Amino acid sequence: MGDSEELDPTLLIGWEGFWATVIWLVALPILQFIPCSNVDICSRDYVENMKLVFLDYRANPMLLL
Repeated sequence: MGDSEELDPTLLIGWEGFWATVIWLVALPILQFIPCSNVDICSRDYVENMKLVFLDYRANPMLLL
């Protein structure tokens, strides 16, 4: 990136954040329906459980910060 005068680092970081958000908006709903039996990486029988995340946020609002 240091040799290129055409690439704006701030724009690249913005696009990185945008695509990460898009990927997670697609991936999280899919991960909620994949069953998982490994207690080390799973959250209540599924790979991801957003309901538990929101319950944690409601129980402890400081998590949002």
